[in-house]
Amino acid sequence: MSYFNGITLRQLNTYPYLIIGLLIMITGMKNTFAQEQSENVVIMQVKPQTCVSLHEGQECFAQIVVNWQADLVNDYCLYSTQTPDPVFCWENVSQGTVEYELNTKENVRFMLTQVPKTRFMLTYKPYAIIAEARLNVSWVYKKKQKSRLSWRLF
Repeated sequence: MSYFNGITLRQLNTYPYLIIGLLIMITGMKNTFAQEQSENVVIMQVKPQTCVSLHEGQECFAQIVVNWQADLVNDYCLYSTQTPDPVFCWENVSQGTVEYELNTKENVRFMLTQVPKTRFMLTYKPYAIIAEARLNVSWVYKKKQKSRLSWRLF
């Protein structure tokens, strides 16, 4: 066995494996940390999914429930296409439920946004949509179209 500054050749040959192992371990930890910071799987649903009115063009009325669940704890706001203001906002949570009465003639889209922590407390602005669900409007009787050939004497 020959010595190189107090280290045997056998020990010197194992250093590359040790260094490679440490690099792999550090890289793996970095990727895991990055994934934890960036991935936020969100599930959202609206019940009921369809609101039915008697005639086409009439408003339908429904008691709806919007549920959502996210992987990360954060601040979230729920928006709808009916109003520019949030329907409801939650702080420091990973799930939420809101129930309210809705009347509409058109389909309504619900959008969940994640609110950055640096926002001004009294101002909620829409941010990137991370989940969405839809309430469809349907009717029992379709509007009757007026005949184009209507005869009038006067």
